[in-house]
Amino acid sequence: MSSLNIFLWSQEHKFPIADIATCKFDEITASGDMRGNLVVWQKGMKSPKKYPTDLPITVLNVLRRQVLVGTVYGTINIYAASNGTLMANVAAHSRPVTGISVAPESAYVLTASEDSCVRVFKLHTRKPEAYQLEFRYGDQLDDRKIIGACFANDRGSSMVFTAYDFPWLLLYKIFKKAMPQPVELAPSFYSKSERKADYDRYVFHFGN
Repeated sequence: MSSLNIFLWSQEHKFPIADIATCKFDEITASGDMRGNLVVWQKGMKSPKKYPTDLPITVLNVLRRQVLVGTVYGTINIYAASNGTLMANVAAHSRPVTGISVAPESAYVLTASEDSCVRVFKLHTRKPEAYQLEFRYGDQLDDRKIIGACFANDRGSSMVFTAYDFPWLLLYKIFKKAMPQPVELAPSFYSKSERKADYDRYVFHFGN
């Protein structure tokens, strides 16, 4: 049986770390703490750079050399991994952001929050629309805090999320052509969809 050894002990953060993420393509690792400090490492966890954001960080992820940060205020901030410059800011949610997932092949960004909403954006990093998050899709659970959300593949063609104290796993799959409404597989706990654009919803129950 193989073993793991700690060979690097980082003390870049002085406050509790809220989240950490790595981009496997750019080999960039980023971490953020509850006081709002963002630290970015290059390949091999070397050459850490610290950037203060002055915003309490809840979650983060890395996409196309940009660090996407979710805050307790519900905003999504995009920082350049190279120098910490704030490239864009989006008021995506009304309560703390609880999840950010990225789809590298499509540059889709999935966000979830305690406000019961899940949203999908398109990240633009090239001119003329550089560093913008374009809204693509949104849905809302009825009075349930979403605590986990992620894309199920690198294309962003499917996503999965769930909520606090909730025995259902919600799977959304994208489709390209108009389709009839899917059969309801679970109780109606949805209050609204901001845009029933490209995703069909499937529901799986894990419980007695």
